[in-house]
Amino acid sequence: MKILFARLAATAWLFGRLSNPVSGQDVPAPQKNVVGLSVFGLHNKVKLKYERVFHPHLSAGVLAAAYYGLYPGVQVSPFVRLYPKAAPAGLYMQVQAGFYRHSVTYTYNTAGPGPPYTETERFSHSGVGAAVGYQWLLGRRKNIAVDVNGGLKVYNTGNAQNDRDLTTLYWFMEGPGSYFNGLLNLGYAF
Repeated sequence: MKILFARLAATAWLFGRLSNPVSGQDVPAPQKNVVGLSVFGLHNKVKLKYERVFHPHLSAGVLAAAYYGLYPGVQVSPFVRLYPKAAPAGLYMQVQAGFYRHSVTYTYNTAGPGPPYTETERFSHSGVGAAVGYQWLLGRRKNIAVDVNGGLKVYNTGNAQNDRDLTTLYWFMEGPGSYFNGLLNLGYAF
């Protein structure tokens, strides 16, 4: 995982170093929209981002994640970002709300002969989070977006009936209920 992160960071740095400087006659228009795919956590989810600038220092957007594996389900997280300089590039602070719906399937062996018994539990709820990050707009047209952030989130366990599905280390470390809220997103600004 560290090697993957190091390679992606080196690639982003290389894009920035190799991009042609913009001449005075070829200044690109300010970007208002950013779409992207999160490459952090592809082993258990696909996460997409849309961000729209609505003020010189503010943007709003949504992160949508589809989880697969142990806890299949979806999460939708609307967010607002404050950029001290000009949005959508540079340092930012982010607050977000989150809504999720997941399920987990248990398989029980019966005491006697017969097939195992399976039970699927569905649960949903909401939470909040905050993060600090940096978004680079690279390339000659400033349309290659690299977004990195880190923060914390707290999602209520909602209507889960069994504590065992929400007390596993996986749920809290890298699953849908993780406290760490990280993002490494590659995208396109327009």
